[in-house]
Amino acid sequence: MGAFVSLAFRWHGTLEQLSSLDGAFESAGLAFVHGGELAEGQSLSTWMLSIDGEREKVTRLCYGEGRYVSTTIDIEEERFDVLAQRIGRHRLIERFVKLGCELLRALKLNYVFFEEEAEADLDPETFDGTRLFGISIVPDNAPWLDNALGREDIQRVERLPGAVVIYRRTDPVPHLG
Repeated sequence: MGAFVSLAFRWHGTLEQLSSLDGAFESAGLAFVHGGELAEGQSLSTWMLSIDGEREKVTRLCYGEGRYVSTTIDIEEERFDVLAQRIGRHRLIERFVKLGCELLRALKLNYVFFEEEAEADLDPETFDGTRLFGISIVPDNAPWLDNALGREDIQRVERLPGAVVIYRRTDPVPHLG
């Protein structure tokens, strides 16, 4: 199995409270396929994401971390590349960014990262924008936002309702962006 392209975030809750996460996924246009416990403290599920009229399988991995659940939404990089060739890389990236923004707002997240093999290992309460991934989606009212936007490694910034997308790369895959 190859690398994954991932949306990653940490939210306040436990694995017993996945119904709120499921609801946010459904509101964001994902459809549940199947899932269950992968191992103690981990949940793995498969969802269908609509992308320009196509339905694509993505995998959600959740694992408990104290008061938080770290979550990734993964698609195999090879599959991501095939889709990008078919519908356009920019459109595909836009769809994942839109999904990240919808989840950020619905779950009141402090960050969503979009990158190859992205991980949600940062404490949301102390996250201050000093560590950004290839594409980082953050709340538009974050108190540290101006400092983060002043970084020299920022290529582009996109302001969306309730969210700011910070591009250190224009593509989530490091060797392409």
